[in-house]
Amino acid sequence: MSDDVFKFRAECMRDVGKVLLRVHARKIEIESNDHAADVVTTITGATIGAGKALDLASFKAVLAEIVDGHVMVETLALADEYTGERPCEPTAAEIAAAELAAQGLVEA
Repeated sequence: MSDDVFKFRAECMRDVGKVLLRVHARKIEIESNDHAADVVTTITGATIGAGKALDLASFKAVLAEIVDGHVMVETLALADEYTGERPCEPTAAEIAAAELAAQGLVEA
């Protein structure tokens, strides 16, 4: 992928709408999950204002201006580096280890 394809997780579709009021894009892809309210969004060719292209840092600055947009700020990444994980969340490996420990299959 290129350096103009960004991906982030939002708490709900309304948050994505707040982004789209501020940022223009060549292409937008939105994925939802039936089991979670979170919405994963991929934006290609993000620009602001009179067509100024956004890099990762400037896109984060735009997201930081959105009230309660912290999940988007914390998960925004170039699409090929996106994990969807927030710094405060346990990793998939940590969750799996905790589940095995809870079942008594491994020591905690």
